Amino acid sequence: QSPEDVLFEMAEYFRGTTRWHHPFVMNNIKTPINLPAAAVAFNTMLLDPNLANDTNCGQIAFAELEVIKYMSTLIGWNYKNSGGYFTFGGTSTILNAIKAGIHKAKQDVCENGINGDNLFVVSSQQGHSAHADACNWLGLGRKNCIRVSVDDNYQIDIAEAEKRIVERIEQGGKLAAIIGCGGTTIQMIVDPIDQLYELRERIVSRFNLSYKPHIHVDSVVGWVWLFFKNYDYELNPMKLTDVTLNKIKNMERLISKCDYADSVGIDFHKTGFCPYASSLFLTKSKQDTFDLNEKPVQSIDQIEYGEYSPSTYTLELSRSAIGPLTALTTLKLLGVCGFRNLLGDIVEGANQLIKGLDRLSGFEVINTNTNGTCILYIIKPADLMDISYSELHKKSIEDVKKLALYNYRFYLFVLKKINEKQIDFFVDYSSGYEKVKNGFHMGVLKMQTFNPMLTYEKISDLLTKIVSLKEQYDQYQGNFQFETQYKPKKPKLTHNNEKIILL
Repeated sequence: QSPEDVLFEMAEYFRGTTRWHHPFVMNNIKTPINLPAAAVAFNTMLLDPNLANDTNCGQIAFAELEVIKYMSTLIGWNYKNSGGYFTFGGTSTILNAIKAGIHKAKQDVCENGINGDNLFVVSSQQGHSAHADACNWLGLGRKNCIRVSVDDNYQIDIAEAEKRIVERIEQGGKLAAIIGCGGTTIQMIVDPIDQLYELRERIVSRFNLSYKPHIHVDSVVGWVWLFFKNYDYELNPMKLTDVTLNKIKNMERLISKCDYADSVGIDFHKTGFCPYASSLFLTKSKQDTFDLNEKPVQSIDQIEYGEYSPSTYTLELSRSAIGPLTALTTLKLLGVCGFRNLLGDIVEGANQLIKGLDRLSGFEVINTNTNGTCILYIIKPADLMDISYSELHKKSIEDVKKLALYNYRFYLFVLKKINEKQIDFFVDYSSGYEKVKNGFHMGVLKMQTFNPMLTYEKISDLLTKIVSLKEQYDQYQGNFQFETQYKPKKPKLTHNNEKIILL
């Protein structure tokens, strides 16, 4: 086929793809890409360097080292001692952190494997599913990712964590790593990292361990609040509203304790205005990075051209240079003040949306105090207007189920209207958010925005559209059919094989 025909045909596959620059995209914590970074990414694809080593990359290796320097300094680490590398996603940062912990607990693991050792990892119930998945891929098994209960603030229960660790060690287990939440996707929970450090020190002392279990902070989305370190909250030069200022202050004070950790994960493609995938696994000590594959440590001062070879100590022999180049572009483009301004606008927009939703008749926001920008709410039918989410456990199971179905069907109604191109906004759904009655989990509606383009004017427009959509939904009384239309239109076959059925 001609290039023109191929491109015309390929355009069909983009039907239904999310456009992150649109102010009404609210289904994930993902920023739009800044255009200079997009230009750098495009140029990187054209030249197509492999950042496995520096010999065919020109000066690109310096970009990775420069980002490591900047982010280490932002955390509060000495960049001359720190290490790390860009990798294929947030899950990989967890994978690398647990691997570092395994090596500390069993220093011959690279040659002899786990070999029956009872290794385990500790995370909280709020931790991402990737924590257990990484244990699976590393051969520990998902069951050896110990999920610890949380306290009333949804932070890991330190006393419970210590109890579970002690029990497991007394049964012959070896603690490889403690993974702290550094900003969860929905609730933006940050665990008390300094207390996790103190817990690790107590465990080492109590059992006279010959190693220190690895502490990793899964801060792939929460890292961006680090830019508010040293902000003058009293003077408040950005003139942030009190609600926004307090939320940012709370998040920054929590995430700033990342300096207690041994490693952190940073996703520039999530909250850093960069393209997929731009994930950084960053270690306080470069020893932890080189120990991933037991290679001799090289300091920045020692490395000469031709000697920078991340492929020797990482899992990846093929490495895209898009991550470090776009991250460096964005850091230089925005700087500390630029990131502060954008984050301030984003948090303020979320607060305005919370306030507006909660004022609407038949709407109730259930996480008004969140430090993050994910808004959880429910809508109510006419006969359940007086019902409150916090009081659901006192209502009959019939009313709870009716409310749950009413909200879930509204989510399907939104999808139907999107497919019919009748609305230009998205409302997501979080199934089984909390247990509310007799083991029954209530799903809630969700708007997860991290877009500075959601201005006050846009929010007013959005609220008007949501009210109108709910009115249309109530007119249907639940009687509508929905089937997705986002499928390629009868793709041409250029071979004689049997037709591919696209489900």
